[in-house]
Amino acid sequence: MPKTTSITRPLYFAAGATDLAVEKLRELPAEYKRLQEQARKLDTATLRVAVEDYSNKATGKASEVYTDLVGRGTKVVESIRNQKASQVLSERLTFTQRQAKATATTARKSVTTTRTRAKATATSAKKTATAASDAASAAADKVG
Repeated sequence: MPKTTSITRPLYFAAGATDLAVEKLRELPAEYKRLQEQARKLDTATLRVAVEDYSNKATGKASEVYTDLVGRGTKVVESIRNQKASQVLSERLTFTQRQAKATATTARKSVTTTRTRAKATATSAKKTATAASDAASAAADKVG
């Protein structure tokens, strides 16, 4: 596989977050039912304490979650890179880039060759015209 530019941590974070979001969304219907049942059993004071406790824990855990999601995203991206379709696409991209470069080189050489030949043709035409003019002058001097 050709060497690729390294992907930055924020991109890995986004890939990991997306992967985690999909996983958690699949769990959402069951979690909703569970929380709904618990909410019926709680009073306001208990609920307030639980929310504050959760908020404090979540704030302290943000850096850890970020690092975990970067790791998860790295695995997702590597998994995609290692898929046969991704490898084929990468090979085709490399081939297309080489073809484009070769086409540009050929076009550049063609322009140079055409320019050189056009100058040579103009020079030759000028010499032919000069020779024809000289020949016509010489013929006119002989005739008359």
